[in-house]
Amino acid sequence: MADNFRAWDIKLNQFNRLKLEEEKIKFLLEFAIRAPSTHNSQPWLFKLGDSSCDIYLNPEKRLPKADPTERDIFISLGCCIENLIIVSGYYGVLKQVKFYNKNSKNLVAKIVFDFLSPRKEIKSLKGLVTAITYRSNSRGLFNSKKIESRIINRIKKILGGFDLKIHCIDDRETIVKLAGYTAKGLLMAHSDKEFRKEMADWIIGNNSSRLEGIPTYSMKVPNIISPIFPLLIKQINLGKILSRLNFKSIASAPLVCVITAKKNSSRNWLKVGQLAERVMLELNKNNIKTSIYLASVEMDGLYRKVMNVLGTTYKPQFVFCAGYMDEKFKPTPRIPLEEKIL
Repeated sequence: MADNFRAWDIKLNQFNRLKLEEEKIKFLLEFAIRAPSTHNSQPWLFKLGDSSCDIYLNPEKRLPKADPTERDIFISLGCCIENLIIVSGYYGVLKQVKFYNKNSKNLVAKIVFDFLSPRKEIKSLKGLVTAITYRSNSRGLFNSKKIESRIINRIKKILGGFDLKIHCIDDRETIVKLAGYTAKGLLMAHSDKEFRKEMADWIIGNNSSRLEGIPTYSMKVPNIISPIFPLLIKQINLGKILSRLNFKSIASAPLVCVITAKKNSSRNWLKVGQLAERVMLELNKNNIKTSIYLASVEMDGLYRKVMNVLGTTYKPQFVFCAGYMDEKFKPTPRIPLEEKIL
């Protein structure tokens, strides 16, 4: 496996063979760094302690044009934290999770482990842990297969706290409306030259050895165009093309999930990320692909239209589609864990 995909090569049975606490924490963190993040920026840093790990926001990964409020960076960190909670819970070593306020010098959370008296493995979490090892943000058209109501009912019961709600939309009319809002959001975003410039810096060619960023294969860009695609994004407004493609993808989905929050705050955004990751993994373990689309909640004014469609006073924070696809997807590259440890 190429070095930029090395993080995806991991075996669940390795954990119980490890002797040192540091080795065990690093093994668990290999699952944490597989979380999705905006532009695949991987904005997390870790500091290992005695049976604990501090999780930091990496300020170098801020995206002032794509994420001016820092909502997305905190949601990304929430996904990372949830992966760590799931895998340490599976191996029976999770003891405590502590969150910090936004002004704690980029310290976001602390995970405390119990390696001295671990509990038995929680077998019910194995499906989620396994899903972490192959999850991807799957772009493209969904096939016509419906998602079983039992699966939808199960994810509706996954709670993110009283100040969060998850809305599962499976009626065609509403899905098409949400697809339209996403398309409009992309048109608005790509009309901004500074946004395109920032985004272009995070797009990488299909054969790139870069360890972060959005590979063009994940955007369905052919190899022949791949090397020049970042330049095209930067120099040309491709909003009409991209909005049309994204509209078709979302409109083809049998299910769209929207996570809303009572108010905007860094703590709520972390919880949004945790809830989103848990729900997406629950779907992934049932061979259901998920695809994240945030334009409808990021651009000015559109989020209010989403609120009206959902019939909620809570603010939409995160949107993703779910369904079945026949295609297999290549994972995105990852920076090695050692380079993420302070």
